[in-house]
Amino acid sequence: MFIPIKYWDIIPPDPIYDNFGSFIVPGSREWFTYMYQLDLDTRDDRLRKADKAKFAARMDELYAESETARLRYKHRLEERSKNLAELRIQKDIRIQDLATYHGTSPKHVKY
Repeated sequence: MFIPIKYWDIIPPDPIYDNFGSFIVPGSREWFTYMYQLDLDTRDDRLRKADKAKFAARMDELYAESETARLRYKHRLEERSKNLAELRIQKDIRIQDLATYHGTSPKHVKY
């Protein structure tokens, strides 16, 4: 039996009865009328749920991106501090070599 996709998520698991207690046969005109009314009644709730799910997914995505950016920034700061420390060491070695060349202490070397 063909059932439209839009009704797949709202089909009740129990048999459907109308207001007078009569069984509604699946696939009948009454069944489609009932499902259409059920679709209209639950559409707002389903759209709200879908919007909340989209919002939650987008927030998770943004959180993951911000976490990645934060880790990338932290890594670059660590690399920069290592490079600066290495440059200071090279500068001290250069001053020491220059002081040794001129026969004085590093304190008295003019840059």
